[in-house]
Amino acid sequence: GASTVTEIGVIGRPSILVPLAIAMDDHQTGNARVLADAGAAAIIAEKEFTEETLRDALSPLLSNPARLAEMARAARGRIRHGASQTLADLIEGVATVARKSAA
Repeated sequence: GASTVTEIGVIGRPSILVPLAIAMDDHQTGNARVLADAGAAAIIAEKEFTEETLRDALSPLLSNPARLAEMARAARGRIRHGASQTLADLIEGVATVARKSAA
């Protein structure tokens, strides 16, 4: 899910993603699409995932180190540095407002 997509971006690795088909609102496909649209990942739909589709996705990547390097750069480029702190600041701000409203 989102954690996997984030980890891929943090470590900057090319990937082949197989989103979980039963995920609520197909959110895993949306998360995977962010990396795929950036050129950092390939997606194989779970219902289409077979040894053959995996081989078909892997073969052109493994034979092209330059493409793998491009995908790795694209993955790193998707990460918003400082996002954890931004989220923590947002939560603290909301909590402060809620405390003041409750007082």
